[in-house]
Amino acid sequence: MKPKRKRAVRAVQPRSEGMVSSVTSRMRSGSAGRKRAKTLASSSVSPWVVIAVLAVAAGGWLARGRGEPEHGKWHWPLTGAAVGVMITVGWWASTFGDRPGGITFAANTGELLTYPMVGFPTRVTWGMLMALGVPVGAFVSAYRAGEFRWKLPPGWSVVKIFAGGLLMGGSALIAEGCNINQGLTNSATLALGSLLTFASMGAGGWLAIWALFLRKP
Repeated sequence: MKPKRKRAVRAVQPRSEGMVSSVTSRMRSGSAGRKRAKTLASSSVSPWVVIAVLAVAAGGWLARGRGEPEHGKWHWPLTGAAVGVMITVGWWASTFGDRPGGITFAANTGELLTYPMVGFPTRVTWGMLMALGVPVGAFVSAYRAGEFRWKLPPGWSVVKIFAGGLLMGGSALIAEGCNINQGLTNSATLALGSLLTFASMGAGGWLAIWALFLRKP
């Protein structure tokens, strides 16, 4: 009787079909022979030490910010803790699928479209069901809170939202992960590439908010 092989947990990378396949292929060509991604942790430093330092630094930076106004919702510390638990559970739950890699939305969202259109992938995956469960859960939560309603965005907002969605989708393919996959799921492994991507997303988001809302005319 052959012993069962233990499946390694690894980050999920969106498949690079389509117009950006040549771009992502060139970006990965330099790391083709690399067996493991570089992380902040090393053989001489425990990952828990790195996590503790990051937690203290992030906590100190957040403590300097302004407090939240009373809004009757979850406050950010509780929300952040809940997100951390979900990411951890996502790593475990994804082991029941074909590719254990935690929570991601870049690859499985595309697969929800390609599966009924061209039959790819050949079967329904755990990630596809997880992606379908998010809007269902959001509906149930909003309905129970009495906040569910149909509302169309005004005017050119529809065009902006559509264009932003295309930009985010293309960027997720080039970066091999969205803000959830690269920013939360893969950053939990202390991967340098994911942490750099997450920091770039934060910097880009802050710059956009400053340019659109905070910049003085």
